[in-house]
Amino acid sequence: MSGGARPPGRDETGEAPPEEWPAPSIAPVPIGPGMASVAPVEIPGRRLHPLTPLLESFRLLIAVVLASSWQMYVQENIRVGVVIAILAGTFGAVSGLLSWLFTGYRVVGGELQISEGVLIRKSRTLPLERLQGIEVAQPLRARIFGLAQLRIEVAGASETEAPLSYLKLGEARELREQLLALSGRGGAPVAEAAAEAAPETAEGTPIARVGAARLAAGTVLESLPPTLIAVALLVGLGAVLNTVLNAYGVESEVWQAAGVPFLFGLLTAALQTGSGILRNWGFTLSRVDGRLRVERGLTEKNSNTVPLGRVTAVSVQTPVMWRLKDWRRVQVSTASIAQQGAEGIVHGSALLPVGTVAEAELVAGTALPGITWPAVTATLTRPPRRARWRTPLTWRLRGAGLGEDVFAVRYGLVKTVTVAVPYARIQQVEVTQGPLQRAQRLATVRARIAGSVSHDPVALHRDAAEAVAMAAELRRR
Repeated sequence: MSGGARPPGRDETGEAPPEEWPAPSIAPVPIGPGMASVAPVEIPGRRLHPLTPLLESFRLLIAVVLASSWQMYVQENIRVGVVIAILAGTFGAVSGLLSWLFTGYRVVGGELQISEGVLIRKSRTLPLERLQGIEVAQPLRARIFGLAQLRIEVAGASETEAPLSYLKLGEARELREQLLALSGRGGAPVAEAAAEAAPETAEGTPIARVGAARLAAGTVLESLPPTLIAVALLVGLGAVLNTVLNAYGVESEVWQAAGVPFLFGLLTAALQTGSGILRNWGFTLSRVDGRLRVERGLTEKNSNTVPLGRVTAVSVQTPVMWRLKDWRRVQVSTASIAQQGAEGIVHGSALLPVGTVAEAELVAGTALPGITWPAVTATLTRPPRRARWRTPLTWRLRGAGLGEDVFAVRYGLVKTVTVAVPYARIQQVEVTQGPLQRAQRLATVRARIAGSVSHDPVALHRDAAEAVAMAAELRRR
C-alpha cells in the first residue's frame, strides 16, 4: 500500500513494532564462545531428600526442648512448655517444608546451579572446571536415616561451597562421581598424566591405613607440649602472685581462683584431642580413577576425593614429640584448601594423619606423581652462617632447594615442616630484601601458589646472589 495510511500497529516496512513481536525462546545451550558443543542439561533438576527439613532443624528442636523444659521447671507449669514446643515445632515444620520445596540443584553447561530461598530467591553457580575436591559427609543424625551431605571445594572460595544437605548416601556418591567426571573434561590431560605417573597401586587398594592405637598416641603426643607449656605458665604465674601477695601480708586464694581456668583449659585440650581422634578414626587412603580418596571418621563419617591433577603443594610434618617414634604427617594443599586458611588445613587436607617414614614417603610420592621424597629432601641446603643469629633456634633445620620437578623448603622447631611445590603450580616469584638483609647481603625468595599467602613456600634469609639465581631459575622452570 503506497502513499496511503499505514495499517494500525505497522511501520514503513509493514512489520509490527518491536513491542508486538513474539519474545525469542530461551537459548537451548549457554551463550558464549565454544558453548555450542556443551550439552544443555547434563544432570536434570532435582530436589534434596524429604527428610532434609527435619535434619536441618535438629539443633532448633534440641533448643526448643531445652527451653520448654526450663520453663516447665521454673514456672512449674506444663502448659507453658507444651505451648512453646507446639508453636516452635509448627513454625519450624512450615519453614522447613517451604525451604525444601524451593531448594534444588542441576548441572547445565558444565556448571552446578543451586537454587534456594522462599521470599528472596537465590541461585548459585559453580563452574565445575574449578572444582578441587568433593567430600561426602555423614553426620551422626544423617547416618540414622542413611543420608549424607555433599561438600564441594572450589578454587578461589574461602569456605566449602554448596553443601548439599541431604541426599541418599548412594545418590550423593553417584553425584560426586558425575561432578568429578564433568570437571575432568577441561583438565583431562593433567589428570591422566598424574594418574599414569603415580606409583603402581591397584585401583581401590588402600595406600595407607592408620590404626586406632597409633592415631590416639600421635594425637596425644602432638597436643602434649602446648598443654604442658600452658600448665607451666599458669602454675608459675599463680606461684608468683601468691608469693607477692603473701610478702605484703595479704591472705589470697590465688590457687582457688586459678583452678577454674586451669580445669577449663585442661577440658578444652582433652576435647580437642578427642575430636582429632574421632575425626580421623578408621583413616584409609586409596587411589581410584586417578584420584585420591580419603575415608575417615567415627561419629561423622567422611569420604573426601581430591583429583591428583589439582594438588598444588605437599607438606610432610614432624611434631617435636613424634621424633621419639619417627612418625610423620602428610598434607596436601589445593587452591580451595589454601583459601580456607587454617580451618581447611586442619579438616580437609590430611593424606596421612600419622605414619612411619616409609608410609609418608609413599603417600607423598603418590600425591606428587613421579617424585621421590628422599630426592626432594636431598636438595635442601641451609641459609648462610651469617644469617644464623636471625633464626638461632631453627637455623639448622631451615632449608631450601630446587629439585628436578619441585621447589622445596623446610622450616619449624616445635613442628618441622617440609613443603614441596611443583613448578607448574607456581604463579609468581618474589625476591624481597629488608634493610638488615641488605647490610648482610641476604634476601628472601617467596613462590606464590594458588590460594592463601600463608601457605606459600618461602626461602628465608638466603645469600642475595643465590636468591636472585633461585628466583630466575624458578621463573624459567
